[in-house]
Amino acid sequence: MKKCRIYRIITTILMFTLMASMLAGCAKKEPEEPTEEEVRIEELEYQVNQLKEENETLTSDMEYYKSMVNSSDTEFFQIFFWQTGSLYSAGDMQFYSDCFCSQPIDSPVFVSNKSIGVELENGFYVFAALSTEGLVWSTDGPNLNPIEIEEEK
Repeated sequence: MKKCRIYRIITTILMFTLMASMLAGCAKKEPEEPTEEEVRIEELEYQVNQLKEENETLTSDMEYYKSMVNSSDTEFFQIFFWQTGSLYSAGDMQFYSDCFCSQPIDSPVFVSNKSIGVELENGFYVFAALSTEGLVWSTDGPNLNPIEIEEEK
């Protein structure tokens, strides 16, 4: 009977030891290697974040340059685009409200027959002219012709 009791105690101790080591093994599990899909997802998330940052920077730069373009240096405009009191038209030529020529406008009326060519930093060459709405832009040099106003009799 003593032998049987000793075997029971030893068996119980072995079982507890075995269970404890198994549980300890679960807690100290080695980290698994990420799958190809997980690695690809991480790479794409990184690229998305980089592109978002770049987009924010470019948007900020574009707003800055637009504000510079839209700010009117009236003294320069008065000197360069001197006005004779006549109004001018460029016919069917396309004009834009921004120097990047991305915002088309319809048939502007010009207060001066002068225009100026400007080369932008990106190498794009545009022309500026002064309309009744402010500075407008085109990709070709405008040919501004006087608008003849018929007098009522």
